[in-house]
Amino acid sequence: MPSRREVLLGGLASLGLALAPVRAARAVEAVSVQLNWKHQFEFAAFYAAVHRGFYRDVGLDVHLVEGGPGVDAVREVPPAFDARFGALRRRYEYRLRDANGRRDPLTARFTAEVPKVLDLEAMQRASDELLGLQDFTTFCKAREGATAVRELLRFDWRLTEDGAFAAAIEADAFCHSMVRALVGSVVAVGSARIGHDDLVRLRDARERTSRFTVMPAHGLSLEEISYPPDDELAIRAEMTRARRDPLSE
Repeated sequence: MPSRREVLLGGLASLGLALAPVRAARAVEAVSVQLNWKHQFEFAAFYAAVHRGFYRDVGLDVHLVEGGPGVDAVREVPPAFDARFGALRRRYEYRLRDANGRRDPLTARFTAEVPKVLDLEAMQRASDELLGLQDFTTFCKAREGATAVRELLRFDWRLTEDGAFAAAIEADAFCHSMVRALVGSVVAVGSARIGHDDLVRLRDARERTSRFTVMPAHGLSLEEISYPPDDELAIRAEMTRARRDPLSE
């Protein structure tokens, strides 16, 4: 019996194509409610393999339940497509509820709980300090041989209809756990654990710190990945793989 990984890889090979989410904001959002966001492309491979009969061919009875997660569309892309390095930008949403919020069991599985009262306006002011081209070493660990230089394009907070706080966070790229660390730093300001000026100093220090906490994963959802036109995919992937020059002090 093939392993799950072997089946998924075989499914991709049998398709002979790479998979990209079309209208990703909706397709990936639908999946993120059911699955950890890291498995979005794996699920797309699984979804396509089911409909191409791969599982039946290897003797497995696999089907998708009615009303379960789905993919809006699947299309063939050029060989130059790279799901990770070819992206122009990614947008996430992080949802949390503070001590004043009324816990909603319908949204609890994708909303983090913060047992303190938060100042949303202070959090927005703190978020604004993190925008732009920055060295985000304070908030993440760059991959080997790379820097943590990224351009944060958006970090906006809003109060949702169910009383939660939701942040829209968009950048040209993210390091590992960067989104959850960014949110954690802003939550620390909103709870008065650290001050606004403290956050700025921590940002500029470019060193990992224990002054704020990385937020839990279940509040995070990937909403959109944007890619360039097909004829620009190879150039974009090459640029993303290249080591970014460190920023001056």
